[in-house]
Formats: sequence, C-alpha cells, structure tokens
Amino acid sequence: METKKLSLKDCYESLGKPQKILRERIAEECGVTAATVFRWLAGEIVPDKLKRERVVSIVSDFIPGVKEEDLFPDCSK
Repeated sequence: METKKLSLKDCYESLGKPQKILRERIAEECGVTAATVFRWLAGEIVPDKLKRERVVSIVSDFIPGVKEEDLFPDCSK
C-alpha cells in the first residue's frame, strides 16, 4: 500500500489545533515573520534550502516520516 504524500499545506491543514504552534515555531526557528510562514503554507513562495530543511525537521515533530520532497515537491530535483 502506497502512502499519500502530504504537501506542507496538507500537513498543516491536517493538524487542527496545533496549527498555531507549528506556525509560530516555524517563524521563530527560521527567523521569518508570520506572514512569510503563511506564504510558504499557501505555496506562494518557497523557502531556501536551509529553511526547507528546518521546516521538515519541525513538521516531522508533528507528523513523523515527512520528507522534504513531500512538503516541497517543486524543489526536489
């Protein structure tokens, strides 16, 4: 059985109440504003490689096993 790959937005939306915690943690640990995090979540902009790696690490605390190519499919080449 193949598991469904979840984009950053999908992961975020699947969380429910911890969404705010995830947003705040991403903003704090990546050194960006809340507005930037919302743009990442909406897919409007993509973080640089180092920030993507940090985001994957943070998201994996909420959703174990998540990979960069799942969260940011347009960047994995």
